[in-house]
Amino acid sequence: MKMIRQNLASLLIITSLLWTTPATGQVTIGSNLEPNKGSLLDLKEVDENSTKGLGMPRVKLINRIIPTGESLAQTIAGNATDDNWDKVKHIGLMVYNTNRVETSTNRICPGIYVWDGVEWQSLMPHNAPLERKVLDLTKPFSQSFQYLESDPSQADFDANLWPADRRAAALNGEYKLGPTPKVLDVENNDYYTSRFYVGYKLKSGTYKLQRSYKCDPSATPSWEDTGEITAETVKIFTDGVWTTESMRTKTMPNGNSIKYERTSSFTEPRYYHPGQTTATPPDPGKYRNMGLMYNWAAATGMQNSSGNNQGGQDQNDVLIQGICPEGWHLPSDQEWLNLENGVILKTSTFSSVADIIAPMVGYTTGMRGTFHGKALKSTTPIGSATPQGSSKTAVQGGFDAYLTGHFPGGGAGSSDYWQHAYFWSASRNTANDAWVRHLRSKKDNVDNPGVSRITKVMDALINVRCIKTTVNN
Repeated sequence: MKMIRQNLASLLIITSLLWTTPATGQVTIGSNLEPNKGSLLDLKEVDENSTKGLGMPRVKLINRIIPTGESLAQTIAGNATDDNWDKVKHIGLMVYNTNRVETSTNRICPGIYVWDGVEWQSLMPHNAPLERKVLDLTKPFSQSFQYLESDPSQADFDANLWPADRRAAALNGEYKLGPTPKVLDVENNDYYTSRFYVGYKLKSGTYKLQRSYKCDPSATPSWEDTGEITAETVKIFTDGVWTTESMRTKTMPNGNSIKYERTSSFTEPRYYHPGQTTATPPDPGKYRNMGLMYNWAAATGMQNSSGNNQGGQDQNDVLIQGICPEGWHLPSDQEWLNLENGVILKTSTFSSVADIIAPMVGYTTGMRGTFHGKALKSTTPIGSATPQGSSKTAVQGGFDAYLTGHFPGGGAGSSDYWQHAYFWSASRNTANDAWVRHLRSKKDNVDNPGVSRITKVMDALINVRCIKTTVNN
């Protein structure tokens, strides 16, 4: 009997606990009505079930931690300076922040935050800051080039040397040297193009680490120096696709017309026809192969204002679209060197000359190299002089340089027509001249099979070739 009474007492206690738990554990917000059975939190709106849910208090956080000499209240915008919130009593306070503070020391992005007694902690993961390395041009710097074998059938092709995101395409033969698709300029003139080399620009120097703390990774970055500095060599993949015909547009990419005039100008874009002696523009069919001659203002679109001495291996890249089609740019002095050495390595791909392979050329001035100039020159004469070229045609992927001469500046007439060829680079030498590449047929009855690296005054009118801008992920 005693055992029965004990069991009955236990049953009553358990029943009592089960009965009272839901009564004390249920809460209604927004109404005095009883909560629905089985609900722990019942949200009401005008005595009806709410469809809006429970929102956190919306605030604008301005500091993750309490500023010196102030209280928790001053971490939120809109509070008075004399508001004083106890930081311990508010532990666990949860808010939804709508503000953005995008600095390295106080990064705050929209989302839910909870106060932990020391700092507002985000309960939502935020995007990591973007990072980049920027070359410090105040420190010693040099640039070189590493060429890659792009033909998978060749013994020295090594897929492991290729960037991971381009390796499959390389193995599939998509980076083979030679003809590539045509490109159109702003006037819809089409140009043959060719891949002359593939590889890495090697930039050896001192790099500054910068970060952007924007909450939205798709927003325009706002870069901050981190103070971290490293000395290293950075590899930048480069796909050396060039036009194999000289530019012949009379309109800049922005739609502005280029003036047909050979009188001297360092600031106004101008063009003229190779060898032209009259003020009347010739039939366009005559300059399909030879292109037009431009002053440096036209070649660069007057975009190069970053200073002098931009030629040579100790200078950073000069990526200037200038007169070139969208997605292309005027080659820098360094990129001309990369082209020359690319042709030296694979001479037979672009001409009837056997592969020269070595020696490769550098940044010395004057005539350089053995026969790579011959491999760049067209076999087609445009006058009485034999060009002594061996290049494949533009259609076949050769550089196919016609000896169109130039207008040397100062308003002077045509010079060296059918004897020499000149091409602008985007690299200044001084305030009034820039680096060019120069090919010629003969001088004093002596063959000139190399390529000259010289400068020309910026009001000279000479040919322009373009290189495709490599886009890296």
